[in-house]
Amino acid sequence: MNKESLLEKYFEHILSAKEKEEFEQLLENDADFKREVEFRRQLQEVIGHHERRDLKTVLLGFEDSSKRTTRSIWMVAASVAVLVTAAVFWYANRTPDLSALYANHFEPYRNVVAPVVRNSDTIDHISKAFRVYEQGKHMEALQYFENVKDDQNAGIIEFYKANSLLALGRTEEAIAILEKNI
Repeated sequence: MNKESLLEKYFEHILSAKEKEEFEQLLENDADFKREVEFRRQLQEVIGHHERRDLKTVLLGFEDSSKRTTRSIWMVAASVAVLVTAAVFWYANRTPDLSALYANHFEPYRNVVAPVVRNSDTIDHISKAFRVYEQGKHMEALQYFENVKDDQNAGIIEFYKANSLLALGRTEEAIAILEKNI
């Protein structure tokens, strides 16, 4: 589970036993995670303090509406400004976990070049490469793509080769191929 999700569940008090165990391990072993937890605790305390103060101001205003002054209105406005500033600061300093985002959303591009057809007797390298590519055997597909000698479709072959590399977690090699073939 990603750290952001764990943090949200922790502060909403809805962690499962397994998630709580994972949270505690991260708290002990990950200094950045521990700092983030502490920061959010302090932020909640500040927000809670300001909310209580705002509520108290509103309730006192109901008690004696004739005592409202410009000063109390400015206090409420200042409290709201502090809350908004704190919220903006908190959201602006969050950095997305790019590797988790990639892991959650990456899937190899589907084969639209040489669709696998039943009862096909074609056994050239391109057909073999796309057959194993569609089966998710990216290491084997990569070997076939390496052996393809097709100058007309070289860019396409390189694209699918890069997709196989991405599926295998070899992102640096894939990026180099994609940049070369832009």
